[in-house]
Amino acid sequence: MTTTLNSENKTSYQLARETDKEIGQFIISAVEGADTAVVDTQIRNHKDVGLVRKMVIESVDKQIKHFLKGIRSAPWMATRGSGETIHIAIDSEWVFNEETGKNDILCYSYSIRVGDKSFSGVKDTEMAKLIKDCRDKDISKAEEMRLRKQLAKKGYKVSFDKFIQELLIKAKARGFITEWPKNTFIYAHFMRADIASFEEFWNVGRCNKNHKNSLSVVQGTVASGRGTYGMDLSSIGRSKYKIENTRFYSASNNAFETKVRFIDTLLLSSKASLDDLGALLGVKKEVIPEPYSIERMDELYCKDKILFNRYAIRDADIALKYGLEMQKFALSDMREDVGLELDCLPSTLGNFAVSLFRHTCGSTENMHDFLGYEKRKNQYYHAKSNSVRNSTEIAKTVSREYTDNLAVSGLYGGCNFGAYFGVSEKGDYFDYDLSGAYTTSLVNCLKNDYANTFESKKVEDYLGHTMGFAYVRFKHPEGIKFPVMPCRTDLRGIYYPMEGETYVTSPEIQLAHDIGCEIEILHGMIIPWVEGSTSMYKDFTKIIRKQRAKYKLEENEIYSHLWKLIGNTLYGKTLQGAANNSKGFDLATGLNKNIPYSPVTNAHYGAYCTGFVRATMLEVILRLPKEARIISATTDGFLTDATPDQLVLSGPLAQRFQKICDEVSGEDMMQLKHHAKQIVSMKTRGQLTAELGDTKPVCAKAGVKPPKGVDENQWMVELFLDRKPGQKVKRKHLASARDMWLKEMDLVTIHTEQTLNLDWDFKRRPVNPRMVKVRHPATDEIVEHLSFDTVPWNTVDDGLTARTFFDEWRVNNCLKTMEDWDNWMDFYKVRCYLKGTGLKYLEDGSEGIFKLQMLRAITQGNWGVPEQPKRAPRGHYDKLVAMFGEAGFDDITKKDLLNAKGRKLHEAILPITPRMLPMLSWFVRQYPTVDLHQVFHPGQVQEATQMLEEYNSNNTMNLAA
Repeated sequence: MTTTLNSENKTSYQLARETDKEIGQFIISAVEGADTAVVDTQIRNHKDVGLVRKMVIESVDKQIKHFLKGIRSAPWMATRGSGETIHIAIDSEWVFNEETGKNDILCYSYSIRVGDKSFSGVKDTEMAKLIKDCRDKDISKAEEMRLRKQLAKKGYKVSFDKFIQELLIKAKARGFITEWPKNTFIYAHFMRADIASFEEFWNVGRCNKNHKNSLSVVQGTVASGRGTYGMDLSSIGRSKYKIENTRFYSASNNAFETKVRFIDTLLLSSKASLDDLGALLGVKKEVIPEPYSIERMDELYCKDKILFNRYAIRDADIALKYGLEMQKFALSDMREDVGLELDCLPSTLGNFAVSLFRHTCGSTENMHDFLGYEKRKNQYYHAKSNSVRNSTEIAKTVSREYTDNLAVSGLYGGCNFGAYFGVSEKGDYFDYDLSGAYTTSLVNCLKNDYANTFESKKVEDYLGHTMGFAYVRFKHPEGIKFPVMPCRTDLRGIYYPMEGETYVTSPEIQLAHDIGCEIEILHGMIIPWVEGSTSMYKDFTKIIRKQRAKYKLEENEIYSHLWKLIGNTLYGKTLQGAANNSKGFDLATGLNKNIPYSPVTNAHYGAYCTGFVRATMLEVILRLPKEARIISATTDGFLTDATPDQLVLSGPLAQRFQKICDEVSGEDMMQLKHHAKQIVSMKTRGQLTAELGDTKPVCAKAGVKPPKGVDENQWMVELFLDRKPGQKVKRKHLASARDMWLKEMDLVTIHTEQTLNLDWDFKRRPVNPRMVKVRHPATDEIVEHLSFDTVPWNTVDDGLTARTFFDEWRVNNCLKTMEDWDNWMDFYKVRCYLKGTGLKYLEDGSEGIFKLQMLRAITQGNWGVPEQPKRAPRGHYDKLVAMFGEAGFDDITKKDLLNAKGRKLHEAILPITPRMLPMLSWFVRQYPTVDLHQVFHPGQVQEATQMLEEYNSNNTMNLAA
């Protein structure tokens, strides 16, 4: 190997030779007694020259070492960057191409921060330039689309790697970095929207990478799921720098790497919008003025490029600022506030919660012990090393595993039901919430003694502060307005019937026992608490409450909101993967897989605390005054006209809940959330405000998404009041992660229509129908709408049957008026009693069905009607038609009678309805021998007799008058 030194090194070599000569002269002069001053000067010069020589030698050695390293390195090996961390937020703008079904990418925007320095910009795509060129030259739409298709087929999207390389080059050229960064953080809000805009995610053939499998789907978006991965920086051109900045690169074209991590700020903000984040951060999001829109960004690009760039950059700026705020929160503020030292920013708020809970437990071992996990050692043969290796896994203890399924069966979620439909009478309505419901209820869980779990069928064993799960048969006492035993259905969610069989938790057994419910425990287990134990959740909840109060006082909305979200997500992580049907999309395989357990998953604690919240809320509801009206219950709160002074919190469950609140926060257990003067209640999770009160409106939209820019509450009230049968509403949603990854499609908006469903969901039985006045928000006129109270169904099947029939009826109807109510009740009663008979509900309803059966009875001589001649004499049917005409039934023809003669007559199956009464009254007067037992269902005979007597009595009084 021959090494050629450059001119700078040759000069240094000659200098070293001259220095040796000077040293020799110095020694001679010193021996011969030279002047002391001269000697001192020579010594200083010698030291200076020696220092220079040392620096030169080190420089040469460093270059030679780097050169040799380059020679030894294989071309596919890479040197990892070691410089300062760089933070890059990305965003992309596009317009949907209807002809190709894909997004035409217009630009990639970025915002970069290194230390306290930052810059941002926009990189236009060739597609954007093509579109603008076509518009500037007034090229036809057809020709423009042809050119766009041609460019899309050729490929114009930017490679993700090259995009980041360009940004790093810019950062270095501007002096933001001096070394390639060791770590590169990539931020985006809703990551899968932007990351899929780059080339390599789909076009594997055009580049060497496909990053789909480096990511994982989390809550509908993507995050780095398999650690960081290296990014090849070898193509960063040395020609772009001065020669002194490229000396670290050898002629062998060695690569350098930086670790890249994707951070989706959506997962760190509880899926808040960029507008919301901007408001929290004090950064106002750019507004697109009319006539432009987010759906037609190409028009804004062509007409106002400056505004387009500002809009694109602002989105990246907000994502970067929030991401950096989260970095500070995780790595600095968490340590200062609570002593939690994190190595890196967690990917989700749930991971924050897990880390904090582990910290409050004292150690991972303590946390596992509390949750019922244990370490298990395994051995396996490793073929490559030809050796036996040891491994350790964390698994549920056998005692915990034994009772897990029973706990999962008792897991229902929140207590959700509607109790009123339509418009409420004007008054004062209050929306109450349990204070910190789930974090507080977790504190109710002490340490489980799984080893001493026992089976029990004694109700007494489940009372008090005890963890238990059971499958029970129950029956509520008469008059209970709100049953307390939840029953799961496959299609319709949770019902609360008067009687049935179901899985429940011990707090619900406690409440059912207190209200006099008959309970038979068919199967059940008690998991006792470890004697003298405390709740590991207590310190966690105290921290959450303390930090929320602290930042509220400091008016720091970002951190106050973050602490609230972290507290709430611990409950969610406790139940992650616990349910047997929990599925998630896996990018590596392209299949749905069971959602894995989180480090804190425990079905016992999750199900028990959820049951405690349901039971506590129902206990408060059942202790309200009889005259109080419940509008609805949702998860951990309820809407009612009961005033705060009427809340009775003396029940055993409420007292326990309040005691926990006293210990962890000092707050009252019931918090007032909303106040309104008039409510519109549609169904479960569907309540609106007709007349405002002292707070923001109650606005639960029942799954409907109003358009942007409208008053959502008023828009929903108007939609409800003006709805029509079969009405369609526009609906749009983004392509799912599954479709994007499997079909290699862009994040496109899928526009569909769905049938509007704002009618009653029949979780409870309607009663007491009436019309109530309400102000129409669009016209400001007073209109009326059907309203009714509800009572519980006797059984779940009763409720499911009503819902099935209502879904059939509402295809051409909706509940808005008393006429609608009468039509529905007629349809419902007939469908219930004629189920399985083959008789269809006709346009004229129960009256038509009764008429057909009555004609068959008359012509066939049945139901107690005198027997008719087998061969009718001439004019017989003409006389019958005339008889019906005299009675006012002009629509009955001779053909109807002839058809009735040979058709099947059903006996003892009909229900009685008000619509049948005019014809029924004539029928029994015309044929006194009619046997109502042959006409009506056995359960309807008495009601038919009573209704007929009342009808005849009223008609007699009207005639007399």
